Amino acid sequence: MDKTKVKAILDWPTPKDKKAVQQFMGFANFYRRFIRSFSHLSAPITSLTKKDVRFQWSTEAQQAFERLKESFTQAPVLKQPEIHLPYYLETDASDIALGAILSQKFGDKKLLHPVAFYSRRLNSAERNYNIGEKELLAIKNALEEWRHLLEGATHPVTVFTDHRNLEYLRTAKRLRPRQARWALFFSRFSLLITYRPGTRNGKADALSRQYDSSNPTTAVPNDTILPGSFFCATKDTLMEHIRKHSRDPPTNIQGLIPIEGFLYHEKQIYAPPEARLQVLQHAHDIPASGHGGIKKTINTVQRYFWWPSVKKDVAAFVLSCPVCARNKQPRARPAGLLQPLALPLHPWKDLSMDFIVDLPPSRQHTTIFVVVDRCTKMAHFIPTIGLPTAARTATLFIREIFRLHGIPHSIVSDRGSQFTSRFWSQMCRSLKITRYLSSAFHPQSNGQTERTNQTLEQYLRCYTTHLQDDWLDILPLAEFAYNNQVHSSTRLSPFYANYGYHPDILPDIPLNTPVPEVSNRLRPLRLQLRSLRQQLQLAQDNQKKYADRNRRPAPQYTPGDKVLLSTAHLRLDCPSKKLGPRFIGPFPVLKMVNPVAAHLTLPSSYRIHPVFHVSLLKPWRENPFPGRHTDPAPPMSVSGEEEYEVSKILDSRLRYGKLEYLVHWKGYGPEDRSWIPDTDIHAPAKVRAFHLRYPSKPSVKRTRGSRLGGGSCHAPLRGPLPVQTAMLGEVLYSPEIPRGASLQVPGPQDGEGEPGDAPRRRLNSPFFDSSCTQTEEGFT
Repeated sequence: MDKTKVKAILDWPTPKDKKAVQQFMGFANFYRRFIRSFSHLSAPITSLTKKDVRFQWSTEAQQAFERLKESFTQAPVLKQPEIHLPYYLETDASDIALGAILSQKFGDKKLLHPVAFYSRRLNSAERNYNIGEKELLAIKNALEEWRHLLEGATHPVTVFTDHRNLEYLRTAKRLRPRQARWALFFSRFSLLITYRPGTRNGKADALSRQYDSSNPTTAVPNDTILPGSFFCATKDTLMEHIRKHSRDPPTNIQGLIPIEGFLYHEKQIYAPPEARLQVLQHAHDIPASGHGGIKKTINTVQRYFWWPSVKKDVAAFVLSCPVCARNKQPRARPAGLLQPLALPLHPWKDLSMDFIVDLPPSRQHTTIFVVVDRCTKMAHFIPTIGLPTAARTATLFIREIFRLHGIPHSIVSDRGSQFTSRFWSQMCRSLKITRYLSSAFHPQSNGQTERTNQTLEQYLRCYTTHLQDDWLDILPLAEFAYNNQVHSSTRLSPFYANYGYHPDILPDIPLNTPVPEVSNRLRPLRLQLRSLRQQLQLAQDNQKKYADRNRRPAPQYTPGDKVLLSTAHLRLDCPSKKLGPRFIGPFPVLKMVNPVAAHLTLPSSYRIHPVFHVSLLKPWRENPFPGRHTDPAPPMSVSGEEEYEVSKILDSRLRYGKLEYLVHWKGYGPEDRSWIPDTDIHAPAKVRAFHLRYPSKPSVKRTRGSRLGGGSCHAPLRGPLPVQTAMLGEVLYSPEIPRGASLQVPGPQDGEGEPGDAPRRRLNSPFFDSSCTQTEEGFT
């Protein structure tokens, strides 16, 4: 305690009225936790503050006043509790008060050292309790007072009491209602109630009984008078820290003036190197500072402190702050300059495709399949009923695109399940079509189709009725209008670029000039294609020029560099994404796919594609300040893909001694059926129904999972292709396709067939020169 406060207590005049008593007790109450038997010592004085009690300063009150002042100079020093050490709780109760001491054994010492005191007077109702309930009340109040230390403690709490009956509290067969309520509260703690006679429980007894100097209780072997750091603070305050290291002025800095233990530079206090980290933490990290930016933190620091490299150190401190890196939205232009795709060489050899979904139903159609030729910019708008599967997408592609333009060389698309499925991948591989998939959460990679979607949606908004259910009728006109208008990239209409003439949309207009010859009317296609490529190159250069105005060059990442990943497109396991982190990580860079796409090493629990555009990444800056404490990033569950739900179990088998099930996935076609280990399937009802119908199939005694209705599998679709899968030949089958080589495809064909053998049929396809049979590895 401060010596001036000790002197003020010792010189405190005897109170003359009730207000003077209240002033003294208000001052003394601040230190009651450090004084044994405070409640009992102050009882004769506090009784004078009651509302209906007449003030009369008695001899008993004067003795209590003197003893209370004396206790301020004899109180022992409390130690800071250590959570990894066992706690010992000593309690006792008298007729008018109760008390408790919380202690621990520090180091190799066998003696208990107090870490907290507690005492209070009993109210009028509590004084009517029997002695057992008073002792039990002392334990209850002590547990409530130190619940933050004792509830969930790593070791059982030993409770010393001088009432033997309390040892049998947990095994008592009959308890009073009050005791039962308290026993329920005690169940939250790990307690070991131990009887100790009153002669050995002197410390707690002194907190509740009359102070008797002629019969002193056993004292804690520590009679040190309180120092200035009364609350056992383990760290100096900031200003004391600066004063401590400012005793010797630095020789390499001129103009420092010593004033009251500090060194001043003009009107600012000089912060020595030992205190700069603490200054920066106070100016940036604490809640009152709010993790400000570089300029704001510099302004806060320079209001009070100065050192030669203050701006440089503040900038390094803020840039390396992990809390700021994860939670602040970057305000700079997006990283990564535009990387145009290679120019197409011929019409309809390089395509891009996408879906417009969630449209108002128009004769049950809710989706439009958009396919655009990257060379001529010609587009086809194909309506579908709902979002198609990969097999249905392939069927639409064959019927609507292949029959008109043949097989393309490349296809650009997003990462929808239709374009990432094994069926689509195998089809493109068999037809030698190169797939270009956009990086995760970066639709700009397929910007041409996205822009076409906007144009189509704009057209439909202009011509649909109020009910918006007739867009299917005007969709052919929308396709004609789009293809007949001059495109800004080619300076030609898609019709003219593709066919060499414009279709008529007006009645024939008689001309005064003779009809030109056909050879003069149609340009040679080769010259037209050359001009078209020149226009595309010019348009591409202009687009890159304007796009790069709002972008900045991407940081040069190398394998092993650590980066943070934006959470803008991730589903985080947190109550509110608005208050969630803006970035997670850091994650190491595995490799650079191209100058603006990085392949990251992500945890196996992150079910997202690991390739990201650099605009979604932020460099991770290592901490340059030794001794800087940073909290680790909270664990975060991330999901970027849909959960696959089990529709039906079709078959089971034992593979290398492990049980696998053939699963038909909900929302997917037969081509995506897959063999999944039984440990990855969470559909017990589906598994149970399968084995009830086919009891002879391989099974286990107990299936896993907890979902009783449907079912799901959190693992991605993987493993060898099942024999029952219907593949490319079925999708390409059409009466209009000329007969060529054959492809044998096993049934069933409707996605709901039975396991086992099924009739096979031979389908015709123009894409194979010889018989092609499906195997687990693909096509042979």
